Amino acid sequence: MQNEIVDLSNKAKAEFQRNKFSEAVADFSTCLELLSQENNPVDIAEVRNNLSVVQLRNKQPQLALDAVLGIDQVFSDAGDIQKQGMALANTGSAYEALKQYDLAAKTYEQAIACFKQIGEKKYLSITLRSLSDLQLKKGNKFNALTNLQASYTEKPHVTFKDRFFSSMLWQLIQKILGH
Repeated sequence: MQNEIVDLSNKAKAEFQRNKFSEAVADFSTCLELLSQENNPVDIAEVRNNLSVVQLRNKQPQLALDAVLGIDQVFSDAGDIQKQGMALANTGSAYEALKQYDLAAKTYEQAIACFKQIGEKKYLSITLRSLSDLQLKKGNKFNALTNLQASYTEKPHVTFKDRFFSSMLWQLIQKILGH
């Protein structure tokens, strides 16, 4: 049965890449049904995390939240801080899509803490950018600027353009602070 689950999960990921979200949802849901017989919480959490991403892209934010809510704790219990952070970031994205901005910001901050803890720069940069975008929506411009600047600083492969934007944002922040 494990091979069937892996094959189905890979098929769902390929469907997601081709923007066939309904098909990916169906296949990830079938994976969950099969996994429920095996009682492996980490594998179930992994599929639920993937299902959440697909549901969000399928413009079903409540279903995305339902799929991902609480799985960060499964990854935490398993000692997988990176996947815990990813689940938290996906939870934040679902909250944001549902316009629950305070919960989204809090959850993004928890994800950021996870990524900082393990030195995961790629996901840290992405989540800082998401938090910055959210803060901009909420009108919190200064924090949005500082998190955007941090997202450029934390990128794992910083380009000249990234350094330039980071530097310009830093200068703007310093001006705002009166330095």
